[in-house]
Amino acid sequence: PGTPSIPGAISGPVAQCPGLSGQVYSISAVANATTYTWNVPDGWTINNGQGTTSISVTTGLSGQNGNITVTAGNSCGTSSPNSLAVTVQPGTPATPGAISGTAEQCPARTGQVYSVSAVPNATTYTWTVPSGWSITGGNGTSSITVTTGSYGLNGNITVTAGNTCGTSSASSLAVTVLPGTP
Repeated sequence: PGTPSIPGAISGPVAQCPGLSGQVYSISAVANATTYTWNVPDGWTINNGQGTTSISVTTGLSGQNGNITVTAGNSCGTSSPNSLAVTVQPGTPATPGAISGTAEQCPARTGQVYSVSAVPNATTYTWTVPSGWSITGGNGTSSITVTTGSYGLNGNITVTAGNTCGTSSASSLAVTVLPGTP
């Protein structure tokens, strides 16, 4: 029957996190093809499926971007390749550094700011405050504005940094609400 046609579109995720195993890329079967040859970017590994219409891979490290390619073959020859451009995003962000802000507060004080230095590759920040306190602005960013709680509503302000690959460990600051004005 002659050399097989070029394989159709490769399905699978184009943006990946580093070092993920079990990531599947596949194509529809090509008429008259008896084997398929897959190639992945440097740093990626084909775990199984070479020679078939579907492979399972382990992604490379952040920045090991490139193309996944596949050709269809038989005893008469090999098709031209089809390819899918893939990227490996930065991994889970590092734990945020020390939280800056006032550790000893007066009751029901508004406009109190707590912040951390920006964390590389973080796209969001998740803050928690002690029970009775409220976040009034900045949630999702590296700096929040809060209203403190009543006397004795002590606890920790915590923050994590996140992106599509995961969430960091938390950084925390112990805070205390002092008695109000005598």
